[in-house]
Amino acid sequence: MISAVKSFYKNYFNFSGRSTRSEYWYFMLANIIIAFILGFIMGIGVVLDGGDKGVFTFIFGIPYAIYLLSIIIPSYALLVRRFHDIGKSGWWVLICLLLNFICGIGSIIMLVFCCMDSVPDNQYGPNPKTMNFNPYGNPNPYGNQNNGTYNQYNNNPYNQNGPYNNGPY
Repeated sequence: MISAVKSFYKNYFNFSGRSTRSEYWYFMLANIIIAFILGFIMGIGVVLDGGDKGVFTFIFGIPYAIYLLSIIIPSYALLVRRFHDIGKSGWWVLICLLLNFICGIGSIIMLVFCCMDSVPDNQYGPNPKTMNFNPYGNPNPYGNQNNGTYNQYNNNPYNQNGPYNNGPY
């Protein structure tokens, strides 16, 4: 979940490329947890005001408002990258939002699209699920030399190059 949140903030304004299902849903889980905590803090302000919307509600609601404003654009960027991962254009996000305002079915379409599995390489880039990565998160510059099979020396399915796995050394 932490890597999904890091990826979310690293790709703050990135509307190109692809995001996997796990990256999207782990960020959504983190987002729900953060919103719950900030909503609880805002609720303390409401209690301190005696149920009325007063000064404490306003003051305790500021962190919640700042958080919501800070994730609007990157959330749409993540959603566009998620749609790219299933082979759909980013314009589908706008279509779904319009359908949501018109007849209320846009959210259902978005939910279905966000639950779909990644498609093979497409015009938005290679499939992030099948890209060859080493354990430090850096792409393997030497390609997938063992075609995803386990290496005979260290049973490593990701084929990190080095002295014990037929690397360039």
